[in-house]
Amino acid sequence: ASVGPYPFVVCPHPVARRDTLASWQSAAQVRLEVARSVASAKERFGPWLDVDDALYIGHSQGGMLAPEALGHSEAIRFRYAIFFEGLPSNGPMAKRQMLSAKVERALFFSGQSGWAPAHLQFANSFRGTDLTARHVHETRGHFFCAAIYARLRSELPWVVSGSSRWEPALLAL
Repeated sequence: ASVGPYPFVVCPHPVARRDTLASWQSAAQVRLEVARSVASAKERFGPWLDVDDALYIGHSQGGMLAPEALGHSEAIRFRYAIFFEGLPSNGPMAKRQMLSAKVERALFFSGQSGWAPAHLQFANSFRGTDLTARHVHETRGHFFCAAIYARLRSELPWVVSGSSRWEPALLAL
């Protein structure tokens, strides 16, 4: 989403407790938390909030559940998506969900060699559709680190290419 000329990301995350890991229970829970976060941002930023030009970044389970969550979100339209180290198990269904959500660009980013073939195959499955996708691989593991952040930052202009809000903000960085 963006406020004025500057984009920002609403980033809900499940809360870890002593008895559970920080994990989502379902795509429905992701949708609910995104809707709550967007509603809170709308209260705070009102008419300056543009919910039709949003970027979703899903890591691990956040990538696995993303297509279903994005496909049913009424609060916000995610035109762009980055999946880091996570993909849904049902590729054909996830592809339909992302296309129906009108995601325009998606980057499938693997940090472990085990994820690379699946990310590449899923990215290639969008050839000939309205969604432009690509895969990149950075052999740094499953979690975020300086090299992963640097690579994501270098790929972000491709992901949001064509956005009248995101591109000027990225040039200012």
